[in-house]
Amino acid sequence: MVGKYNADGTFPTLPFLSSLENPLSAVESYTRDYVYHKLLGNLYAEIAFTPDLKLKTSMGIEMGASRYKEFLDPFSSAWGRNQQGQASYNTSLNYKWINEEI
Repeated sequence: MVGKYNADGTFPTLPFLSSLENPLSAVESYTRDYVYHKLLGNLYAEIAFTPDLKLKTSMGIEMGASRYKEFLDPFSSAWGRNQQGQASYNTSLNYKWINEEI
């Protein structure tokens, strides 16, 4: 039976195939997280100067914000040691505005 970790905190190799680590190493040594927030909104205003003369204006917004981060532990798995670890952090913010007068 193969334990979850070696005494030094690394993942053990499988006894029947020494080039393959405990499969938990692929799950526990690599983490990813992605978050996305979206906002949609519209509003309008209408002014009647006379019964036949009106001004209507409308405005809309679409906003999106995302965050992606990943981390590959450089010590606990063979994959992490071969890659010398990896880390990345990305953010994105998008706006779309529309304004109309009718």
